[in-house]
Amino acid sequence: ERLRQTTEKVSITGHTDNVGEEEANNNLGMNRAESIRNLLVAKGVAVDRITIDSKGEAQPATTNETEDGRHRNRRTVLRIVN
Repeated sequence: ERLRQTTEKVSITGHTDNVGEEEANNNLGMNRAESIRNLLVAKGVAVDRITIDSKGEAQPATTNETEDGRHRNRRTVLRIVN
């Protein structure tokens, strides 16, 4: 709702755990970011206000040594930028 009412821009970054090949994880992170972008566009946010990126497995939020840690690393981060 907020994004439809303002001209703020959005940065979306996809992340993964470290299971699998690095290139595949980069692609998976990008797919996650694209999915959120598509959702926002479907809700009325202009696509030219959204940037997407993937960090793949490069920036874990926590350990990849446990299933819970890997679960937490599989995420998408959305930031509103001016």
